[in-house]
Amino acid sequence: MPNRCGDPQDFLPLISQIIVDYGGTKTRIWGADIQGKPLQSVTLISKPIRHLPAVLKKSFSHLKIKTLPLLIIGAKSIWTAKEKKWLYARTRFLADNVVVMSDIELAFRKHFGESPGILILAGTGSISLGRNPKGKIARAGGLGPKIGDEGSGYWIGKKYCERVLKSSKMRSVQDFAAYAPQVIRKAQAGDDVCRGILIEAHEHLGRLVTSVRRQLKSKDLALKYAGGLFDNPYFKRGFLGFLRSANAAL
Repeated sequence: MPNRCGDPQDFLPLISQIIVDYGGTKTRIWGADIQGKPLQSVTLISKPIRHLPAVLKKSFSHLKIKTLPLLIIGAKSIWTAKEKKWLYARTRFLADNVVVMSDIELAFRKHFGESPGILILAGTGSISLGRNPKGKIARAGGLGPKIGDEGSGYWIGKKYCERVLKSSKMRSVQDFAAYAPQVIRKAQAGDDVCRGILIEAHEHLGRLVTSVRRQLKSKDLALKYAGGLFDNPYFKRGFLGFLRSANAAL
């Protein structure tokens, strides 16, 4: 029998789990087979988290998924048992089994599995999570835009509005974060104000990593990176340069 290129719908029955990464700006949804191999994905603009169950239900309907063995949700601003229970109660009808965790926990599992290490996440928000060889877990950051998220896309955009546009009023978290790519481009082109903002961002993110290392009492844990800011090579190089300088100073 000759090979053929089938319609994507032909492969939908192979999806046995769906993984959702709900971030401050984007929501990524991907289906995977029983081994976790990705089969299909979609990226949406994030709505307030109260709308997430309806968004997922509509997405599953579009994909013609009627039964789903496993749904894994990693969501920004979901950390405490109470917060996870709240989201679980609103999504448990979507699959036979639903697992709810924070976005940083989901990202950590993707990068490290059950192994020790430290993950620094810098997207719309910022947070670091680590696990040492004894299984102890520590986090730093992730406090939200009102009292934290230093070094994040939101923070970078807000500082740009304050220092360059001379205004930081009447803007949403997403509006501020949308300025971050522009700040990075201007910094790369030599703009001193924007370069200064990025230097401060790198310092803030470095402190998150240092805090987790201190809590775990380990300087030798592998460090990995996640979030939209680290997708930019210039931003990532600057952060790695800061870490090398900071470590050399110790």
